[in-house]
Amino acid sequence: MRAVIDIGSNSIKYLVGSIDSTGAVQVKAERVEETRISTGISSLRPVISEQAISAAKATLAQFADDLRNLNVTEVIVVATSAVRDALNREDFAQMVSSVCGVPLRILTGEEEASYIARGVALDPQLQGMNAFILFDLGGGSLELGRFSGNQLERRCSLQLGAVRLKELLISDPKAPIDSCHLAEIEEYVDMQLEAEAVYEILLPDLPLIGLGGAVAVTSAMLDHIRPIPLNEIRKMRSQAATLPLHERKHLKGLPEARADIIVPAMIVIEVLMTRVRATTLTFSRYNLRYGLLAGRP
Repeated sequence: MRAVIDIGSNSIKYLVGSIDSTGAVQVKAERVEETRISTGISSLRPVISEQAISAAKATLAQFADDLRNLNVTEVIVVATSAVRDALNREDFAQMVSSVCGVPLRILTGEEEASYIARGVALDPQLQGMNAFILFDLGGGSLELGRFSGNQLERRCSLQLGAVRLKELLISDPKAPIDSCHLAEIEEYVDMQLEAEAVYEILLPDLPLIGLGGAVAVTSAMLDHIRPIPLNEIRKMRSQAATLPLHERKHLKGLPEARADIIVPAMIVIEVLMTRVRATTLTFSRYNLRYGLLAGRP
């Protein structure tokens, strides 16, 4: 029985489970706590604030208690974009190690994309699908990959996370977002994709598989429609953008902690779907944690 603790930009999560003789994941327990350690991630000298460190420490202490009660024999702790970019990442890593009793591994963008690919390959709903594009949208970064013949052929990590976009392009997060600002965010995302030359990954007409909290929330807001239609995402994004933050928080399926970033997150999803000419999106929960659970780092 192994546990993977994933310290992400928006939340800290764990997955406890094992891999059976058929290669399937047997999940024992999982938990997610919103912490938003990525606040300030878009600044020239990003640091994890003392408040965020305290919140992370408290969450990790709770997780450590959980894992002891579950009799977990091995714990892997990783961090992604927010910690990767922070100037005080070494101090943060020492705190994590002291609370969890194991070293923190700060994944590179390439490593993150590779483990995400390993996780999504375990998804039963994708078995038999020969070629597809996957993305994992977080608070700090966007991971992209292209599968062909059950092999990951191309992968990359871009600084297009929802928190980063909010901090860069939304001047007043509490106000409705007008059409000019929406167009600005869409243009910025599209330009960043163009600049990173991801055209080798975003081949048109391949199925699009989405992972991460933003896609999970989008699915929940749309009553878990499967697959998720692009036109419904656009309608929901338009509705959310017209609302001030205090009203947006009450939208069905939207956690309050993500109300300030759901609009830029949906725009990223829309731009990706438009680029590959996808009318629907498939949500997979077989993410980074599943990939780490399946194979030793």
